[in-house]
Amino acid sequence: MGVRRIALAALGCLALAGTARAQGDGPHNLPLIPVFERVATQLAGKVSIVTVEEVVDELPATPGAIVLPSWAVTAVCHVPNGAHPSFAMGYSDRDNAFYAAWDDISKDRDTFMTWIGHHILSTADHAEYRRSLGLDRDGVRV
Repeated sequence: MGVRRIALAALGCLALAGTARAQGDGPHNLPLIPVFERVATQLAGKVSIVTVEEVVDELPATPGAIVLPSWAVTAVCHVPNGAHPSFAMGYSDRDNAFYAAWDDISKDRDTFMTWIGHHILSTADHAEYRRSLGLDRDGVRV
């Protein structure tokens, strides 16, 4: 069993974090070990958004989890398979083929910009992004 982590991006006044589950009306129990993510999420600025695989009525106590109080989270967004290409333990697997392909994509700026344009900038939402990669809702290549 590996360490569960989240992806976190802090952009000026916005912090974006992703995890497996959150309680719909807070608090938000994120399975993290490093304090960095908690501090960055709470203090990044005016808006903090948590994407989750599942919104639940009540979260069980999880050893090692960091709890964000509801006042520190602006919104919880239900985004199944939102951790892609990484994984959400118990929900989705790591896309090793994506990581292998990414090595070549990220080495050349033109290739990278073409990929970003097609899969990120030209997609309207997460579902369209996944379809652009040839993935169905459950992460199976189609």
